[in-house]
Amino acid sequence: MYTKYEEMTVIKQTFENFADGQKILYAQEIAKVKEDTSRISSDINSERALGVVENGVGLLRDYMNNYHGAMSVVAELNKATMCYEQAYTPEQLQPGGIAEAKAREGNRIFYDIRTQNPEYKRIMEGIAYNLYKDGDPMMSGVGKDFVFDGKADELKKDFEAGKITKDQLIYYTNMCWALTQNKDYIEHISQPKETKPAPIAF
Repeated sequence: MYTKYEEMTVIKQTFENFADGQKILYAQEIAKVKEDTSRISSDINSERALGVVENGVGLLRDYMNNYHGAMSVVAELNKATMCYEQAYTPEQLQPGGIAEAKAREGNRIFYDIRTQNPEYKRIMEGIAYNLYKDGDPMMSGVGKDFVFDGKADELKKDFEAGKITKDQLIYYTNMCWALTQNKDYIEHISQPKETKPAPIAF
């Protein structure tokens, strides 16, 4: 359906978009804190000023950590994609040539990022869970096992039917998988479903 290189580029764009979003939120929060603090009392007996500042600083720290975490993942993904993007000669593109070896190296880097990078895991699972909470229809019907619960096949069928693009297939395949790894989501779907009381016969 798609190559490892195509998957890398979509994931890299996802992290770049996330980092850009955190940068915007950071700037907005800076402006909000400035506005809030300009209106509060300078009375040392007032605790409201401290509360406003502490809350703002906490959010700014979160946005900053998210931004730097995402960009650190982008830097690693760049190493993987660069293995594919070097200018190879016709000879190097032949089977067994250097291009093939570099592609394997890129795939290994990508695999290591996905399995060993804590920032990749944290951010991917966070994005996925937020998509689910926001009611993204593509995130519905995800069980505990992404593959065996049929969601992977559902996405492939949507792609084959032209309902979603290849980039969307890659994006949501990865997001649905990340959702099944999110502890909050696993806890949520593990809770017993509410059942309606049986009707009373009379």
